[in-house]
Amino acid sequence: MALLLSAKPQATPEEIRQALEQGANARLTGQAAKPDYAAGGQYGYGLVDAKASLDALLGR
Repeated sequence: MALLLSAKPQATPEEIRQALEQGANARLTGQAAKPDYAAGGQYGYGLVDAKASLDALLGR
C-alpha cells in the first residue's frame, strides 16, 4: 500500500483496493477464479504482486 501511495499520493482508498485486487497473482496459488472464497479457497484474490498492482494503479 505504501508503494502504491508513493507512486500516486492522490489515489483514493478505493483505487488502492482495486489495484491490489487486479494485481493479485492467482496463478501462484493454483486458483481457478478471483476470489476463491466461494470454492472454499483460502487465498482470496491471490498473492500480492507489487509490480502488477502498481501497473494497475498507474494504468500501464
